[in-house]
Amino acid sequence: MSVDLSLLGRVETMLFLLAIATISAIVLKKLKMPYTIGLVPVGIAVALLLNGMPRLAEFRNLQLGQELIMYVLLPALIFDASVNIDAKLLRRNLYPTLMLAAPGLVIATVVTGLAMYLLTPLGMGPSMIFGALISATDPVAVISLFEMVGAPRRLRILVDGESLFNDATAIAMFNLVFKMVVAGTALSWSAVGEGAIDFCSTFFIGILVGAFFGFLMSQVMPAAGDDPHIQVALSIVLAYGTFLFADRVLHVSGVMAVLGAGVVTSYFGTTRFSERVRNYLHDFWAFMSFLANSAIFLLLGFTEENILFDFSGGATLRMVIVAILAIQVARAIVVFGICPFLGRGERKISFGYQAVMFWGGLRGAVPLALVFSLPADMPERHAIMQITLAVVLFTLLVQGLTTRRMMALFRLDEPELLSRVAARFTLLRARRRGLEELQTLEAIKAFPLDSLKSLETEYRDKIEALHREFDNSSGADPAERRALALLVWSRAAEVERGAYLRYFKSGLFSERVYRRLLRLSAAFIDDLEHFVLPEADADCRRLERFRCSWAMRCVEQVAVRRWLPRFTFRVIRDEFAALLAISIGIRQVLDELETIREKERPEVVACREFYLHRSRLVGDELDRLTALDAGLVERSQRFGLRRMVLATELETVEGAVACGALPESEGEKLAARIRFRQAGLENGSPAIG
Repeated sequence: MSVDLSLLGRVETMLFLLAIATISAIVLKKLKMPYTIGLVPVGIAVALLLNGMPRLAEFRNLQLGQELIMYVLLPALIFDASVNIDAKLLRRNLYPTLMLAAPGLVIATVVTGLAMYLLTPLGMGPSMIFGALISATDPVAVISLFEMVGAPRRLRILVDGESLFNDATAIAMFNLVFKMVVAGTALSWSAVGEGAIDFCSTFFIGILVGAFFGFLMSQVMPAAGDDPHIQVALSIVLAYGTFLFADRVLHVSGVMAVLGAGVVTSYFGTTRFSERVRNYLHDFWAFMSFLANSAIFLLLGFTEENILFDFSGGATLRMVIVAILAIQVARAIVVFGICPFLGRGERKISFGYQAVMFWGGLRGAVPLALVFSLPADMPERHAIMQITLAVVLFTLLVQGLTTRRMMALFRLDEPELLSRVAARFTLLRARRRGLEELQTLEAIKAFPLDSLKSLETEYRDKIEALHREFDNSSGADPAERRALALLVWSRAAEVERGAYLRYFKSGLFSERVYRRLLRLSAAFIDDLEHFVLPEADADCRRLERFRCSWAMRCVEQVAVRRWLPRFTFRVIRDEFAALLAISIGIRQVLDELETIREKERPEVVACREFYLHRSRLVGDELDRLTALDAGLVERSQRFGLRRMVLATELETVEGAVACGALPESEGEKLAARIRFRQAGLENGSPAIG
């Protein structure tokens, strides 16, 4: 903010902006418009309104600045995106996102810079600087639109992932180009080579630094226990401290550092943070993102009114039009030129996806931060600022507001087939529950019998109609039949993973074993997401690879069992616990399948047969483990049994505290006693008291 305010004035300013942003968000939500887009014209309107209010004149001069965006707002946006992004989906689409974010951004910079140099009065240096700073996409408004219409997950990860990475590449590219322009370096292969090395080191060292700090913090944060306030405070230190250390001390990419820290924290958070802490962190950083986006786009409106509409000695309309056309041509070359070569078959990026990625390449926070960092004595600074603000305004108000029509043109605003089948299946379950509720109400005789019978008949007719719809669509449409099968298998995988998580939290096995189980399940889920139904032979091979860990191969040697008995016991105990968890998961899946009314459908029968086959395989593995050392397996069984019982005790105590049946102080005493017994069990003492 350029205006110099006292502490009280700053508080008043923040409250003023927050009130406008919140009220605007409520109105824009009713209008089904992305609030980030709507805040820009709101900011312009408020700035114009303040012109006629002398008492509020100080608010009239509010505008964005480089330090405000770069060091206050951007870390919050990057950390929120990196903590909450679907890391597995990003990993599968990492190659296309990196190709668009790195080579794609370089191409966009060169094309835009050359167009500005050839078609406007700007010199080569200022043109290339503009090309570098304007090439970073900021699709926050498009992402919120994706959420509103239920766009495909892959389209969202491609757009969001590209934006995350090209924020860093744009900053690195801008610094490189600016350094060459200021130094007057002639363009040569050696200069390009040095620039590429500098670019790569800035990018990759940044992410390594962030990953290191994220790993350190993931070791420290669990020490705070189940206290979300301390965990949130530590996450703030991590997000902002990592950015500042990388950017100001090491002079590498702060954006990539925060991205690395967030992804690593998210990875370890699944096992080391309680569900309460994870939910708290998610909600807190979602709120921080809301505040940051509100500040950026509302103050952008103030800035547009202050700078863009000041036509004295700045950019001409022709320069603005050329800039808008140049970024569209550059974006088209990048998207339509690179995407056709990224992926084959089902992984190929469709033309519809490409069209939305092209038109949804909005500009936002990073170009603004970079343009405000230009030296005040740079002759073309004011013109470049006006062009940048005009381009940002155009992409937000024109492209942002018409992206939905582009999605509708390619039918990308409709839920995917699997989502539609899931919605229909959920509606069927909901109506059955409604019918059961009516039967319960009939038993207590609290309502007129004829009204109840009439409503029951109506619900039975609706349920029967849904059954017919399922039978007709799945019989006539192979794609819908396949989607129904995927829905059944996905539910089975979800139940199985839930069992693994519960027994990991109970302490039945270590984090290492839990991650092994997740990898086993991940291969299964990957097949489903590639529309490949699991097969018994493939599952047999997966279980064989699961069994053949390095530790288990060591324990199979007689000498190891003889000379390393403690190590042997831990390995066999973990192996037994893993097989036990798989067995329990299988049992829970089979129980879940029995609750499906359509359990004789081919999709359900195939899933049941698969899990029965897996149950036999796991039974064989347990027999093999017992044959290896029956005594250690028996000890492992006793250990696991006590662990599971103690975990149930602890869950009961925590539940009593949560619902208010037990004072927190008494609950902590009981929980401490149970944890002491768990620790004694780990150390070999089977104490019960």
